Amino acid sequence: MTRPNAQRLADLHILVAEDVEAVRRTIERGLSRAGARVTSREDGQAALELILTGVQADLLLTDLVMPRMGGAELAREVSKLRPELPVAFMTGYADTDALRELELADPQHRRPILNKPFTIDDLVSAVTRALAANSSG
Repeated sequence: MTRPNAQRLADLHILVAEDVEAVRRTIERGLSRAGARVTSREDGQAALELILTGVQADLLLTDLVMPRMGGAELAREVSKLRPELPVAFMTGYADTDALRELELADPQHRRPILNKPFTIDDLVSAVTRALAANSSG
């Protein structure tokens, strides 16, 4: 695995919603090494509550399947509050219901879906793609 350029995500604040603590910590370390400031929460409900407090982020990276509130529902709620906020998804499942819900929420496929397991390089690339898709459209 190559080490991501430490400046690639410099000055970005990324909010991560991931229910598996070990995965969440790995994501935090990887994004931090790529230069980002990372705030993470254990599920979509906790991430939404943080956004409701006024926390500003440059990107939301969320797991699709989590307890209390999954990623597709989180993205839908966040889009009402911060429609300009780019969103990227992660999933470890071939969960057809979650993917169908995501398809309905994002018919143009502008939000990357990162399949687990992934490398830190894959993660940084997905974040970069989500930011580019948001700025171009």
